[in-house]
Amino acid sequence: MKAGIVAFYMAFKALKTLGYEPASEIYFETVVEEECTGNGALYTLLQGYKADGVIIPEPFPFLVSEQLGVMWLSIEVKGSPAHVLNTSAGSNAIEAAYFLYDSLRDLEKSYNLPENRRPAYNDFNHPVNFNLGKISGGNWASSVPSKAVIEIRVGFFSHQNISQVKTDIENTLHEASKKIPSLQSYKVIYEGFQAEGCAFDTSSPFVKTFQSVYESLLSKPLQTKPITCTTDARFFQLYHNIPSIIYGPEASHIHGIDESVSLKSVFEVCKILALFIVEWCGIVRHS
Repeated sequence: MKAGIVAFYMAFKALKTLGYEPASEIYFETVVEEECTGNGALYTLLQGYKADGVIIPEPFPFLVSEQLGVMWLSIEVKGSPAHVLNTSAGSNAIEAAYFLYDSLRDLEKSYNLPENRRPAYNDFNHPVNFNLGKISGGNWASSVPSKAVIEIRVGFFSHQNISQVKTDIENTLHEASKKIPSLQSYKVIYEGFQAEGCAFDTSSPFVKTFQSVYESLLSKPLQTKPITCTTDARFFQLYHNIPSIIYGPEASHIHGIDESVSLKSVFEVCKILALFIVEWCGIVRHS
């Protein structure tokens, strides 16, 4: 993401170095919380920063046509402690927590069925993912753990309502809990992401102009694809009907070992952004 910010900055700097500046007002925003809530971008909108169009330089070297909804939730499980000399006297909260998570796999499979997908994702092998991202619990190896907390990320399509997804999850967990006789109790907590899925308008003049600039510079059409995660662009498109472009430098191993970005693509994105500013905003001599 920092590479996209650099590309934007250098696009402005390139024009200034040549003695020009945009003829129209441009807002340059960098915000926090994109990976947790999206509240940074949402707050700028609430402060009145709105525009004819938005470009978010996420590390996707193509035009994003659609993104999934994302929900974070925690499941707190209570068991009962016991010494390992008689584990049956206790209730293992960690094992119960994992059993509850495992019960969500069928729901995940259901969401991925061809008849339940958005058409944009028909070519994906497994677009919707539920991820067990964190688990904590227990005190030491020689006691049956009496408490466990697991944190899960749930994906879903843009035609699915958040409240319905919550209902699906809670119903699934409720049925699974009946199969754990020793389970004391559990609680579902929603925090962090409560992000709706979003299909973007790729037919607006703003987007068409961007595609034209890309094609004129690189002599090939800009590919259009959906993504299986979320971005801040949903706030602009869904709540304010502002045409939104998600396009940025090419990255690899995102959130993994050896995460990297192509420097060649950074320069490429910089050129495209500079030319788009010229085409969409116009330029004037820098005073």
